[in-house]
Amino acid sequence: MSSRRAIQLFSPAVVLACPSARPLLHQFISTRTISDRKVRRPLHRAPVPKPRTSRDESREPLAETLLDFRTDVADGNLSNAIELYPLLAQNSVLGPGDTLELARLLHNRYRRLKSLDTPQTEAKEQLLGYVKRLIADLVRRKIRPHPLASLHILSYCKESQEFDVGVEFWEWILPQDGAFLDARTYGAGIELLAYYGKPLHYLESLYTQALKRYPGAFSEYHLSPQAIVQDPSRPSIAPGSRLLLLQGILTARLVHGDWRNAYLALDTALRLYPDQVPLRFFELFIYERPLNEAYEVFHVACRSGCPPTERAFTTLLSRLAAYQLGCQTVLQRIDVLECMLTGLQAHHGAGGRVVVWHLNKITQAILQILPSASLPLRVAAYEPLFKMMDSTAKLLINILSELGVSANTATFNAFISEGGKLKRPDMVASALQRLYEAGLEPNVLTRRCLLLAAGRIRDAAGVEGAWHSIVESAVQSDSKVVSGPEWTTLVKAGIRAGNVAFVKEQFRKYKSSLPEHIVALEEELDLPTQVGAPVERAYTLPEETEGESGDSQVPPMDPLPEILRKLGGISDQLNDFRNSARSSQPYDFYTSPLNIQTPKKPQEIDKIPDCSYRDFYNKLSTERGSGIAAKEEESPTTRTLTGFTLAELRYQNWKAINELLIMSDDAQATEARKVEQALKAGKPVIRSPWSIGNKGSRSKLASTRGMGTPASHQSATGVPLDDGDQLGSPSTPGADASALELATEAAPTSESKSKAPAWMAKILNLRGYNVNGYRPTNTRPTA
Repeated sequence: MSSRRAIQLFSPAVVLACPSARPLLHQFISTRTISDRKVRRPLHRAPVPKPRTSRDESREPLAETLLDFRTDVADGNLSNAIELYPLLAQNSVLGPGDTLELARLLHNRYRRLKSLDTPQTEAKEQLLGYVKRLIADLVRRKIRPHPLASLHILSYCKESQEFDVGVEFWEWILPQDGAFLDARTYGAGIELLAYYGKPLHYLESLYTQALKRYPGAFSEYHLSPQAIVQDPSRPSIAPGSRLLLLQGILTARLVHGDWRNAYLALDTALRLYPDQVPLRFFELFIYERPLNEAYEVFHVACRSGCPPTERAFTTLLSRLAAYQLGCQTVLQRIDVLECMLTGLQAHHGAGGRVVVWHLNKITQAILQILPSASLPLRVAAYEPLFKMMDSTAKLLINILSELGVSANTATFNAFISEGGKLKRPDMVASALQRLYEAGLEPNVLTRRCLLLAAGRIRDAAGVEGAWHSIVESAVQSDSKVVSGPEWTTLVKAGIRAGNVAFVKEQFRKYKSSLPEHIVALEEELDLPTQVGAPVERAYTLPEETEGESGDSQVPPMDPLPEILRKLGGISDQLNDFRNSARSSQPYDFYTSPLNIQTPKKPQEIDKIPDCSYRDFYNKLSTERGSGIAAKEEESPTTRTLTGFTLAELRYQNWKAINELLIMSDDAQATEARKVEQALKAGKPVIRSPWSIGNKGSRSKLASTRGMGTPASHQSATGVPLDDGDQLGSPSTPGADASALELATEAAPTSESKSKAPAWMAKILNLRGYNVNGYRPTNTRPTA
């Protein structure tokens, strides 16, 4: 076999000539040879061409004004574009592309305003006026429509929670022709209506309506959960534009708690485009589902070469850090830290962007593997452990600095804060010194952390020095006064350090300039300080209830040698990450799979022999009688960005969805038991944020109105009963036998042929197959 094979999967000419391929969020062509193989890599967007007018448009009286408008829109100059817009709209000069670009600009401008720290209320109200004007002109047909312009308007209304405006516009465009909407617009409309509070059965009917209204390339078949890819070793022929429609119904199902059909929608996307799924498909699960599912979905995304955004990864790391604090032992906390580092390697190896917030989250996780409240002051026995923790955190900082991620002030604030909790004055002093060496300056949080650390270490002089630094900084600021949080921190630190006299002196000195609620804090200094005193404070000391770090309980200490051995493995993991990060090649997930230890992952899947599992997959994913097996038949040199063939990646994704379905089913069963026990005991029912019927924490874009499905309308598996299985469990085209028959055929010879093994039956049930009966015969659609 030759050392290099130039196998081109897609040529640019073919991609650009195929209208159904252009709308894909990720377009892939084979453009770069890596490790003697061709890799499917994302096609980078071409530079935006300079705005111009056509030959016919150049003859119009307003040709120069139109060119100026297009230039302003392309440059993001919204104010100038809005000034020119009324004249152009009044004379019907704008084309569909102009409407699209203006709607896109308005949508992106809102996202930019939303990302700012200040509210930007006036600017958002002005932007809403522009959107309403654009909608009015579309309704009056003063400007020419574009389906994607409608999509951006609907998405803006969803994100800004202007639901009344968005729903009214949706109801108007729904009966219009294809100039106003297409399948992608339906997806945006379904998302908007889901957050608005429309019931799931109505949204499912819209989804079905869109599939029938826009049936291009047999979309209704390809988007069904049990459809079969004719050749799993090759890219799908289904139109990529239908992914936005699928994204819409996936979002609606998650909002309404229909986790099973939401995962089946993700499974459909991964089957059709295993290495091209839009990021939002994965991010919805990272935000909405329990931690073990979110972590698994994250790795599915990275393995597919579609790493989530840095914001989504930060959210995942924050959830892992919170889970770490609830662990019962130090070794369990180190296990969670290992999960975080594995996630970092997967994110970076798949091409994700690593930012300083990732560094800070993992650094804090390294420093909080020990319970802060249970450590006595200056324990010599733990000296090797403290040094290893510090050296591990420094190693992480050095590795990420090689990747262009420099530590910021918050990084060293974490060292100062954790140093105080661990009662390590040397760690606090070292962190402050390294902060200055990095060319950084202490900020408000740094001084507050220093004050808290001095209190925890019981350093009375340190409390005074940190406070004087806070006062000096306040005098040099615009406010000229010390803020309330600093006074609260001073009271805590003074009591802990036994320096109450100094705190009282500061209250007397500045009492005339303090508001009443701050002056009232002085009364706390005269309350009893011993543990268990029958008084209530405005705060709690870590010795009284729980530590400031968030520890809900003090984990028992594991044997120190075992902790050191485990932490040494973390250093080895970091060095492995450094070696892979230094390589110019993407991480090969196929030849060097990461050791993914999902928190609370069910073990039943891992016990299944791979040969049985793969044979089971082949039976379900192969059209009976076709002779096409779902195995690697493509050239071994044709690989995805992450090292998989398309056939193998489809199989791995299918396995992952099975695990996620089982985890979700187990979580829902656990939730149901908790509710039942609470009702029997006559206690309040506290639902998890992700549980069905709970209207609590939802997507970051969602409104809190009208979401969720009443628990009384749930089936045993958590699927809303009034929705049926019209889309979640369609008949499998091309299959003339029951799923039970397929399962028993795939069972090992030692298994009884009379029934499917328990694990097969569970997967078939969760995937909506008819386990006990026969399905009606359907045939694959043909052109």
